[in-house]
Amino acid sequence: MLKYFIKYKKFDDKRFEYLVKARDNINTLFHLWSTFFTVAIGALFVGYYTMADSTATPKTENIVISIIGYFVSLFWHLSCKGYYWWIRNWINLVMHCERKLPSKSRIYSCFFNKKDKGNYYNPVEPASISTGKLLGLFSFVVTVVWGISVLHSLLKKYTCLCHDLSSLFFYSFCVVFPFVITFIFCRLAKGFEHDMSKHKNISGKQK
Repeated sequence: MLKYFIKYKKFDDKRFEYLVKARDNINTLFHLWSTFFTVAIGALFVGYYTMADSTATPKTENIVISIIGYFVSLFWHLSCKGYYWWIRNWINLVMHCERKLPSKSRIYSCFFNKKDKGNYYNPVEPASISTGKLLGLFSFVVTVVWGISVLHSLLKKYTCLCHDLSSLFFYSFCVVFPFVITFIFCRLAKGFEHDMSKHKNISGKQK
């Protein structure tokens, strides 16, 4: 494909090739780490429910596994958000590099029919849906479910914490509180953001 662009003297084919490879490398690394997270979460899930007994007080091992499952899922969710941020960055850089090409010669910054969003209701028809957004939502839901499991196990084991609570309030608390805690942890993740001080901003918007 690059040899098709070589005749345009202002086009930096080496830079374009590097950007495409970097974007592909981000995809490869994310698939590798995502597999690690999903396997770890699946193993913890199996271990948790293998030892679970609905008629008895939760074991300490179950609580420990659920806490580990929560944080592993939280790290997975943050990893999904980080991947989505980086892949958008590399795609934007690729399209920015393509601006030096004539409009008819561009590939990544073009779309066959932008108005065609597909069919969202027909199960056998395609639709314009972001896999990155779906994965981020799914990882968030998994994290919250683990959080619910942690809180439910703790309250069930230490009955003094929920002896006077009605069932409706008890289960509502078990669902709402993990949501709040997960949002707080996601906000605290700002402390792990990538250091952008050594990068050049080409969008023209300095923050």
